[in-house]
Amino acid sequence: MPLDEAAAPLAYRVFRDGRLLVLDFGGEAAGYVTYGRSRLGRTPFQGEIFELYLHPIYQGFGLGEKLFDGARHDSGDPFVWGERLIAHYQRNRVDPRTKILVFSDSLTIPKVIELYRRFRDRARSAFGVGTNLTNDVGHTPLQIVIKMVRCNGQPVAKLSDSPDKNLCDDPAYLAYLRQVFSIPPPTSS
Repeated sequence: MPLDEAAAPLAYRVFRDGRLLVLDFGGEAAGYVTYGRSRLGRTPFQGEIFELYLHPIYQGFGLGEKLFDGARHDSGDPFVWGERLIAHYQRNRVDPRTKILVFSDSLTIPKVIELYRRFRDRARSAFGVGTNLTNDVGHTPLQIVIKMVRCNGQPVAKLSDSPDKNLCDDPAYLAYLRQVFSIPPPTSS
């Protein structure tokens, strides 16, 4: 079924919640996922996947499974994050040794070694070392990062544990996301 036909019946849900992702496979709707704020109220985890669907002709190729290969750490303490993620997998009867923990926030080679030693026998690890790999000569590095702020004319936002990493050029959209995910606005210093 063409992508626009498949998405039409879900337009109301998208407009109401903004919580639908469609898997576009060569212009065809191969599947979708709906997600949003946890329906369990206050828990350590604020998000929830409601539905995950793959059209039968796309099943059996590992496309749905790829969603759950691992997770990427973006901000905050990477050691705490790794421990929490491993505990999450174990609570859900998933062997964390089959999952990938991707670390990429302000990494240095010594921190990579520490992270590797901490998690090497408990999960698979991958590391994205940027600035400190290419600029380790003692000078203050330039902070040159390209981030998407719009896609097809729609706003895109990044909300982070580290308020200085938040990014959105649309205040109304940012306010909407803060409401949906119960994220308090940053405090002024």
